[in-house]
Amino acid sequence: MRMKKSLTVLFFLLLAMGQNMALAVDSGKGYIEGKVISKTIGKAVPDQEVILYKYLDRKEEGKESTKTDAEGNFRFENLPTQPNYIYALYAKYQEAEYWSDAITFKGKTAVEDARLTVYESTSSPENLKVKLHHIIFNIQGNFLLIKEILLFYNEGDRTYVGEKREGEDKKITLSFSLPEGFSNPDYPQGQGLMPCCVIPTERGLLDTMVVKPGPRQVVFTYRLRYDSSKYLFRRLIDYDTDSLDVLIPAVGIKASSQILSLVPSPIKLEGKKYLYLKAQKAIKAGTPLTLELSNLPVAQGFFKVMVYSLIAIIILVGFAYPFFRKGKAKKDGKEKIGDDKKTGKDSKEDLLSAIAKLDDQFRDGKISEKDYRNLRKEKKERLMKLYKDGKRNL
Repeated sequence: MRMKKSLTVLFFLLLAMGQNMALAVDSGKGYIEGKVISKTIGKAVPDQEVILYKYLDRKEEGKESTKTDAEGNFRFENLPTQPNYIYALYAKYQEAEYWSDAITFKGKTAVEDARLTVYESTSSPENLKVKLHHIIFNIQGNFLLIKEILLFYNEGDRTYVGEKREGEDKKITLSFSLPEGFSNPDYPQGQGLMPCCVIPTERGLLDTMVVKPGPRQVVFTYRLRYDSSKYLFRRLIDYDTDSLDVLIPAVGIKASSQILSLVPSPIKLEGKKYLYLKAQKAIKAGTPLTLELSNLPVAQGFFKVMVYSLIAIIILVGFAYPFFRKGKAKKDGKEKIGDDKKTGKDSKEDLLSAIAKLDDQFRDGKISEKDYRNLRKEKKERLMKLYKDGKRNL
């Protein structure tokens, strides 16, 4: 019985050791080999540094590098082969960066046909053009929210790496001339532009990412403020463009352009109706795009109305106050004290009291000096008359 139990334990121990050994073999016996090829000249690239990036569960775990031999071959060994490992090849060739597709072992221990394709570089943009250029308008408050989508195409067989411009440290590849007064430029992640590589300027945006042969889509947004129902949109077309169109919300806005024609029926985009204006032919680089907009909605806003109303009230009060103060002083000095005169029942006590009140009003600044002296003189003369009349009656 004991012997049987011991054999059972030994069996499971050996089984566990075997599994661990298998894991050790699987996790450290894989290799990746391949070649770096220049598609421009159709040849292998010798003596080129190649970096292998390792990712475990989609997180970077490390990297290692090697150089290609005379035939452009490379090899990386002792690599984990579990399915949660992913690899990527990288090379920087003639100022441009290149990546391979993701590599996995798929249950095998070798990847023998990995290929990293590169291109020769050029600083000439002659083969660069725009196939499609969409300019989409939306409205928020008193702002035009504008989204531009451009589909570039490098029609050559070389990577365009740009050229140095005065005042810039990096080579510039793409430039976008934006309308005067633009603000809040932005470029959605994964849509052709990266924050690390874009240089905002007073006139627009500059990009420093290389343009490889083939298509590349670029998307960016910005906004323009308007303060009336009319607005003139101006923007320079930077590249030869096969197709240019503009979309404007169909909310009563009117639009016209010298190089765009209005399509009779609005189109729908993401559930909204837009006026659709389209160029009837290809546009040359350097052509100005002007777009006259009218009947734009002008949003005053509650806060703006309140501010203007408050300013008007302050101005009105400031203008009227001197007259109000002067009128009040006259009323206090003449009408109230003149009541004694209207009744015809002046008494010495009343006149003395009126003179004392005038003195107080003048001291407190309630009446002008001229009014004060005239009224006081009048009261005093009436008081003296009462005194004289009293003496005659004695």
